[in-house]
Amino acid sequence: SYTPTYHQFFFKNAPILRIEVSEDECERSIPFLKELGLRWAAVTSPLKLKAGQMVEVVGPINTLCFDGEWRATNTDVFGLEHLLGELKNKRVAVWGGGGVLDSISAILPEASFYSSRTGEIKKGEEVRDPDVILWGVGSKSFAEKGQFPPKDWPVQWVVDLNYTQDSPGLECAHNYGCQYRSGLGMFQAQAEKQQEFWSECRV
Repeated sequence: SYTPTYHQFFFKNAPILRIEVSEDECERSIPFLKELGLRWAAVTSPLKLKAGQMVEVVGPINTLCFDGEWRATNTDVFGLEHLLGELKNKRVAVWGGGGVLDSISAILPEASFYSSRTGEIKKGEEVRDPDVILWGVGSKSFAEKGQFPPKDWPVQWVVDLNYTQDSPGLECAHNYGCQYRSGLGMFQAQAEKQQEFWSECRV
C-alpha cells in the first residue's frame, strides 16, 4: 500500500505505521491500538467490513478517526468514480473485488459480478460480451486460487483496482490485447477524501 508514503506530509509530525492485522484479530486489535495512541487509520481489505461492524457502521469502511469516539467513512466510492470515468456506462464484468463490492454496486448497479476463484456469477445477470473487466484480485489471492475470465469475451478495457506492478490485471489485459487502466488514480482520489475526513476530526 502507498498509504504511509502518500499521507506522510499530511500528518507531518505523527508517525505513520503499516500494521498487519488479520480478520480474526480485528475486533481486539483496533481497541488495543487505540490504547497505544492510534487516532487515524486507513483500513484495507479484507478488514473493511469487520472494522465497520466494530464501530457500528452498516457496510464496509476504509477510514477511521478517534476523537473521543470512533468515526468512520468509506471513500472508495469517490475513488471508483474517478477510476471508471466514462467507462462506467459500458457493459462491465467485475472479476473478484471482495472488500469493495458494496461500493462497486453503488456505482455500477447493472454490472455482472463474478468469482475470481470459480468463474461463476455471484451477483447480477451473466454477461457474455462485456466491454470492460473491472479487475479486483490481488497477486497473492490470484496465485492461490484465481483464474482468468473467458478468453472469448470481447473486452476493450481492463480497469484494475490494484496499482502494483505485479497485478494479474496487467496479464489479463495482455491476454485480451486490450487497453489497461491502473488503480493508482482510484487510490489517489479516495486518499484525498480520507484527508478531508481526517481534517474534520478534533484530535
